[in-house]
Amino acid sequence: MRWENGTIQWGPRLRKVTVRRLYTFYMAGFGFEDLLDDVGTALYIRCSDILYLRDARERGWRCLPCESRSDAVGPGPRMETTGRRDPHFPNYENELFACPACGWEFSWGAMRNTFRNKQLHSGGAVDAFEGFVKSWPAVVGDVHAKMRAVDMLIHSFHYSLRSEPDLPVRAAGVNLIEGRLKDVLAFLDALSADRHDETADQWRKERRKQRW
Repeated sequence: MRWENGTIQWGPRLRKVTVRRLYTFYMAGFGFEDLLDDVGTALYIRCSDILYLRDARERGWRCLPCESRSDAVGPGPRMETTGRRDPHFPNYENELFACPACGWEFSWGAMRNTFRNKQLHSGGAVDAFEGFVKSWPAVVGDVHAKMRAVDMLIHSFHYSLRSEPDLPVRAAGVNLIEGRLKDVLAFLDALSADRHDETADQWRKERRKQRW
């Protein structure tokens, strides 16, 4: 997520062709290092954005202009409700929030429009997203550890948050790779089709559990 000229830019999903190229080059054993760094960094930003929105929903929004300043040393202050309304949005969507430090404000409706339909919901894959954000900075210099981290993340799942916590209900790859769910599933199936490593075996095992 970037704050640029008064607008929010959320990290985009990866293109399938980029991910496929990374796997092709990695299997060939050359020419993949820079691409791996680019893909991993993009996934790090994407996962961080997903977790940012989860934190905002659970604990309240942080001020983006404040935490984007060059001299910022941590997260921005939490936004506070103003008691005023945005006339452009109906009902609860029109409530305005403002930063107690800089005065920046937005309505819930306007903020929601910045990430609506962009597959940025954490759902039941929080552990996968958090795990990658924690592990990626720690694997600097080890290209194979980096590739394993990327591979595990894009082949992870959302799990049921209710009665069956071990039930995979949705591929987390749709949050990370462009395309509809069925297209992303077919793409990930193809990536793991001829492999017999731990990640590929786990992917096939969890796919067999799915009810959709």
